[in-house]
Amino acid sequence: AAELRAKQENVADAFARIGGLDVPVLPIVGSPEVNRYRNKVQFPVQARNGKAAAGFYQAGSHTVIPITDCKIQPEAAETIRAAVLSWMEKENVPAYDERTHAGLVRHIYLRYGAKSGQTLVCIVANCEALSKMKALVREILAADANVTGIVVNYNTKKSNVILGERFETLYGEGYLEDMLLGLTFRLS
Repeated sequence: AAELRAKQENVADAFARIGGLDVPVLPIVGSPEVNRYRNKVQFPVQARNGKAAAGFYQAGSHTVIPITDCKIQPEAAETIRAAVLSWMEKENVPAYDERTHAGLVRHIYLRYGAKSGQTLVCIVANCEALSKMKALVREILAADANVTGIVVNYNTKKSNVILGERFETLYGEGYLEDMLLGLTFRLS
């Protein structure tokens, strides 16, 4: 409720301050979904205490704080995050280190179809060709049967831009389909 009031105040402020208008602002209509509503997740991956960890950046830093669950993200996010980290450990695949530009896995990125239940997984890798990909696909599919696509994005740039320009589909079509307002969309 407080967040909705704050959003309404932001809109009213924008009309007054930017638009120079004194108009009534209707109450913000909140979503009925307050948990598990996100459809895109990006986990940076980093070595922590000798093991790969994935989570979110600590405020104002590039230090990854590992997580096990985030209540606004789909449940598939945790399952897939854990599967990728398990693959990395089993196959000795190192996490990317942005200070030294060494290591392979930079991000775990996924899209989730709220209506279709489909999940598309993207591993962002610091290399030209990722090895041990069959084991990666097996690990992810064993963890989540709703995964409809697995792709690798190759990003070897020394920057904090998440995605590179080249993608390789490892499994499925490389996209998911979901519906909005009676229309079907392909999300890659």
